[in-house]
Amino acid sequence: MDILQKYNEENPEAPSRSPEWDPFQEYSFLIRLIMRFSGGKIQSVPEANVILIVLAVIIFSIAFIIVANPFEGGRPIPENMIYLPGQPPRLGPTIAPQP
Repeated sequence: MDILQKYNEENPEAPSRSPEWDPFQEYSFLIRLIMRFSGGKIQSVPEANVILIVLAVIIFSIAFIIVANPFEGGRPIPENMIYLPGQPPRLGPTIAPQP
């Protein structure tokens, strides 16, 4: 006799005991969060995935703008900078142009 069959005969209630299935547990936390806070507008997982992709693109764009700052050119380096070894750069004396 098979071990499983023997166990099922000795414990007839065992096969009927199974954990409750929660349909929301198969989705990720972010998808459940978006579906919950959408107010019922987002009903399916593909719609939530689209929202997640759009949010990711927006966040990466903002991070790029903050880090790269492509809209503002760097300040021009002054011509009278003095670079000494072991010290930070500093401005040198300004010499007035000779008339």
